Amino acid sequence: MSKSIQSLDFLTQQFGHEKIVFIPVTETLVKARLHFAEQSCAEIHLQGAHLTHWQDTQGRKNLFTSPTAVYKEGGAIRGGNPIIFPQFGAGKLSQHGFARSSLWRVIETNVTEQATVICLELTEQDLKPHFTAQWQHTFVLRLTLTLAETLTTQLQIKNTDNQAFSFTFGFHTYLAIEAITQTQITGLSLLNYMDNLAQQQIFTELRNPVVIEEFTDRRYQGIPAEIVLTDHSSERKIVMQTQHCQDAFVWNPWQSGEKSFLDLAEGSYQQFVCIEPGVMKKAVMLLPENDFIAEQTLKRLD
Repeated sequence: MSKSIQSLDFLTQQFGHEKIVFIPVTETLVKARLHFAEQSCAEIHLQGAHLTHWQDTQGRKNLFTSPTAVYKEGGAIRGGNPIIFPQFGAGKLSQHGFARSSLWRVIETNVTEQATVICLELTEQDLKPHFTAQWQHTFVLRLTLTLAETLTTQLQIKNTDNQAFSFTFGFHTYLAIEAITQTQITGLSLLNYMDNLAQQQIFTELRNPVVIEEFTDRRYQGIPAEIVLTDHSSERKIVMQTQHCQDAFVWNPWQSGEKSFLDLAEGSYQQFVCIEPGVMKKAVMLLPENDFIAEQTLKRLD
């Protein structure tokens, strides 16, 4: 049975602050807008604990969210930084699991001179019946978003069940760019990758840097702690640093693939690259009363 939904008034009274404002998205959905420095802000939706906007301290937008994204209860939002759990991609559960389309609850906010922080939580009691039928385990997910000079997303997964369960997960990050043909990725050279568009064959990445020139859907294995995205058309450089992430998908649907997504406007493929760190190849086995913590930090260098 789902826990009570947090109303806009409740959120404002309990967790609101001059730098944390709760805003209605629809009649039933709410997002939080966080502020740090004068031009630095982020927006995170309670549905999916889904980060959809981040401006750095220079006011530069660094995440892509589709202008035709659909905001409805139980639906996934196209773009930003969806949280994928407990299944990355297709499998026995719904595509990409239930975390990105479930309604999370705010449990804590904190504002200091160093950072603006919000923490959201999801348990089995928050899930819709069709998800609990698919996933018969008890758990606690906690997502902590820290907006400072950088943007850090930390995901804590705790097994509160009396038996172990396994999962895959990912930060499905859509990084904003201005020109896909002028974009390069460093940090992936010489890694093995599985290509979803080549019958899931395994190859070795011989390019350095990696460029996107066609529909791309690849899972890189054994990723380093730092990957750098450079968009030469705007001199944009975004550093992605991760902890406890073994794999990363690189995805862009290109012109041919974007037509399959009704929530992607024509030409959107030129404006983003998905770099999706997490654990996908080999599932994590989590014992009772144990937890697993992963983290992604984004920073703009230019």
